[in-house]
Amino acid sequence: MITTPCENASKYALPAIRANIAKMLASKKYTQKKIANILGVTQPAVSKYLSDKYDSKLKFVVNDKKVKMYAEEIYNMIIQGVSEEDVRFSILSRTARLLKENPNLFD
Repeated sequence: MITTPCENASKYALPAIRANIAKMLASKKYTQKKIANILGVTQPAVSKYLSDKYDSKLKFVVNDKKVKMYAEEIYNMIIQGVSEEDVRFSILSRTARLLKENPNLFD
Protein backbone atom coordinates (compact mmCIF):
# COMPACT_ATOMS: atom_id res chain seq x y z
CA MET A 1 0.00 0.00 0.00
CA ILE A 2 1.33 3.42 -0.94
CA THR A 3 1.36 6.06 1.75
CA THR A 4 1.47 9.81 1.28
CA PRO A 5 4.35 11.97 2.49
CA CYS A 6 2.04 13.50 5.11
CA GLU A 7 1.24 10.05 6.51
CA ASN A 8 4.93 9.16 6.61
CA ALA A 9 5.70 12.43 8.38
CA SER A 10 3.01 12.02 11.05
CA LYS A 11 3.42 8.27 11.63
CA TYR A 12 7.18 7.85 11.33
CA ALA A 13 9.45 10.84 10.69
CA LEU A 14 8.16 13.23 13.37
CA PRO A 15 7.88 10.57 16.10
CA ALA A 16 11.33 9.19 15.21
CA ILE A 17 13.03 12.57 15.46
CA ARG A 18 11.12 13.45 18.63
CA ALA A 19 11.91 10.08 20.23
CA ASN A 20 15.62 10.55 19.66
CA ILE A 21 15.53 14.09 21.06
CA ALA A 22 13.47 12.94 24.07
CA LYS A 23 16.01 10.21 24.87
CA MET A 24 18.90 12.67 24.71
CA LEU A 25 17.11 15.16 26.94
CA ALA A 26 16.05 12.46 29.41
CA SER A 27 19.68 11.36 29.68
CA LYS A 28 20.44 14.93 30.83
CA LYS A 29 17.78 14.63 33.55
CA TYR A 30 15.08 16.71 31.84
CA THR A 31 11.64 15.75 33.16
CA GLN A 32 9.06 14.26 30.82
CA LYS A 33 6.93 17.36 31.33
CA LYS A 34 9.81 19.67 30.33
CA ILE A 35 10.60 17.51 27.31
CA ALA A 36 6.92 17.60 26.31
CA ASN A 37 6.87 21.39 26.53
CA ILE A 38 10.00 21.71 24.41
CA LEU A 39 8.75 19.29 21.74
CA GLY A 40 5.17 20.56 21.74
CA VAL A 41 3.66 17.18 22.63
CA THR A 42 1.97 15.67 25.68
CA GLN A 43 3.77 14.02 28.58
CA PRO A 44 2.21 10.63 27.66
CA ALA A 45 3.71 11.00 24.15
CA VAL A 46 7.14 11.56 25.71
CA SER A 47 6.60 8.51 27.93
CA LYS A 48 5.92 6.42 24.81
CA TYR A 49 8.99 7.84 23.04
CA LEU A 50 11.14 6.85 26.01
CA SER A 51 9.62 3.35 26.29
CA ASP A 52 11.07 2.03 23.01
CA LYS A 53 7.75 0.27 22.42
CA TYR A 54 7.30 1.05 18.72
CA ASP A 55 6.06 -0.96 15.79
CA SER A 56 8.84 -2.44 13.65
CA LYS A 57 8.64 0.24 10.95
CA LEU A 58 8.93 3.11 13.43
CA LYS A 59 11.76 1.28 15.23
CA PHE A 60 13.63 1.11 11.92
CA VAL A 61 13.15 4.85 11.28
CA VAL A 62 14.13 5.78 14.87
CA ASN A 63 17.47 4.02 14.32
CA ASP A 64 18.18 5.59 10.91
CA LYS A 65 21.52 7.42 10.79
CA LYS A 66 20.05 10.58 9.21
CA VAL A 67 17.19 10.70 11.75
CA LYS A 68 19.71 10.48 14.58
CA MET A 69 21.84 13.20 12.99
CA TYR A 70 18.88 15.59 12.68
CA ALA A 71 17.80 14.82 16.24
CA GLU A 72 21.29 15.58 17.53
CA GLU A 73 21.32 18.92 15.67
CA ILE A 74 18.05 19.89 17.34
CA TYR A 75 19.21 18.61 20.73
CA ASN A 76 22.23 20.89 20.46
CA MET A 77 19.93 23.82 19.68
CA ILE A 78 17.94 23.06 22.84
CA ILE A 79 21.09 22.88 24.96
CA GLN A 80 22.19 26.24 23.51
CA GLY A 81 18.91 27.80 24.65
CA VAL A 82 17.09 28.25 21.34
CA SER A 83 13.40 29.09 21.86
CA GLU A 84 10.85 26.28 21.95
CA GLU A 85 9.13 27.80 18.91
CA ASP A 86 12.37 27.67 16.91
CA VAL A 87 13.00 24.11 18.10
CA ARG A 88 9.56 23.01 16.90
CA PHE A 89 10.07 24.74 13.55
CA SER A 90 13.43 23.01 13.19
CA ILE A 91 11.84 19.63 13.89
CA LEU A 92 9.32 20.25 11.11
CA SER A 93 11.94 21.48 8.66
CA ARG A 94 14.19 18.47 9.36
CA THR A 95 11.17 16.20 8.90
CA ALA A 96 10.46 17.75 5.49
CA ARG A 97 14.12 17.41 4.54
CA LEU A 98 14.13 13.77 5.64
CA LEU A 99 11.07 13.01 3.51
CA LYS A 100 12.65 14.71 0.50
CA GLU A 101 16.11 13.17 0.87
CA ASN A 102 15.02 9.65 1.87
CA PRO A 103 11.61 8.88 0.35
CA ASN A 104 12.35 5.13 0.39
CA LEU A 105 13.05 5.11 4.13
CA PHE A 106 9.35 4.60 4.77
CA ASP A 107 8.68 1.75 2.31
